Amino acid sequence: MDSDGRDMVNVGTSKVEEKPQCCEVKIVFPTNVQAQQAMQVLAVDPEPTNRVAKKFRILQEVDPKNNKKYCMAVRFESNELKMLRVAVSSFLDYLALVIKTMEEFDTGMES
Repeated sequence: MDSDGRDMVNVGTSKVEEKPQCCEVKIVFPTNVQAQQAMQVLAVDPEPTNRVAKKFRILQEVDPKNNKKYCMAVRFESNELKMLRVAVSSFLDYLALVIKTMEEFDTGMES
């Protein structure tokens, strides 16, 4: 700990304050079933390293017009910004593939 009581991590010859970094991505789907399917496909593979953690949730929201929206929310956490960026980028690539597959098999996804 430094004089301010903050945890410090030594990296090379300089001190860097350890701050968990996070990013949350929300994807809206037309139906709860599609949100669940996407989550089941994307949550199967764990991260190849323990330097990034991800947590999936399904949210049901109501917009001002009283329409239900189904969102898959994914929260990424890491102590390293680069690892966070790599994990989110990879996730978005896989998400694009899942959505294209849903569109191809006409599961109610609209372009």
